[in-house]
Parts: sequence; structure tokens; C-alpha cells
Amino acid sequence: MKTSGRESPNALNSASRLQCLPQFLAEIARFQLVDDVRGTPNMWGESELRTLQLSATPTTTGKLTLSGNFSLKTQNGKRGYSGKIDGNLTLDPKSGDWTQLRFLADGTAFGAGTYTPNQPKKPYRLLVGILNTDLPESRVVPPAEVATYNRVTRYKNP
Repeated sequence: MKTSGRESPNALNSASRLQCLPQFLAEIARFQLVDDVRGTPNMWGESELRTLQLSATPTTTGKLTLSGNFSLKTQNGKRGYSGKIDGNLTLDPKSGDWTQLRFLADGTAFGAGTYTPNQPKKPYRLLVGILNTDLPESRVVPPAEVATYNRVTRYKNP
């Protein structure tokens, strides 16, 4: 994710450099914290992100460690996922790009999505790992929001 480019290139701790984090992390929660084990999951709407409380700690130049809690639930309460999330973000101070992203969400999920039937009858443990990659294989399958609903605009500008 690019920043505006107006900030000092080596100012990771400055407020302006980190302004994009809340929206960026909300997008990760809405589009990545999904149960895609049994099929293509429904993405979470903005109002379905009930809680996202993360603390960010700079560990080295350009690197943040994040840790906290999340909760997502549909408006009708029939599908949800909540738990803890931990991870790291690495920023290239020269380009302003997030160059490495690694997260692990560990929580409890319940309910079925439109294309994810046959869920366990009781709430179940769901682990979601998120890792950025530049492998060519990652360019073959578009994000579910784009492939399923053909909503490039909503994916790029939620």
C-alpha cells in the first residue's frame, strides 16, 4: 500500500506515515478474515466489522508488530468470526510501500455463507494466515470480491 509520498521517507513513527493504518487494517479484516474452506465466502460489509482493536509497536526501522482483537458479524447475526490477530508490517522508507505483511488470526467462527454451506453445527476454531507474495501464481486468481461479484471498485475503494 502506498502512502501519499509527502511524508519524510524515514519517518515511520510520524503520525502522517501511519495515518493509512486504520483503513488498511479494516480492509484486511473485511476482505481477508473469511472462512473460505468450503467455497467462496461472502465478504464482510463495513457495518459488519464490529471490533478491530490493534496496538502497533515499532520494532525496528520500518517494521511494526501488531496485536489485538477482532469481531465480525452479519447484521442478522447468523454468521460471525471473532478472535485475536497478531502480525507484522514492514515499510520501505524510500518508496513508502508496505513490503511485507504477515498476520495470523485465531478465532471462533459460526454460520454459513452463500457459497460456503455445510458448516459445523457448533462454533468452530478458524485460523487465517495472511502473507503477501510476489509469486506469479498469486496473479492467476483474482480476489473473491472481484471474481464473485465483479466489484473492482468496492475492492479497491471500500
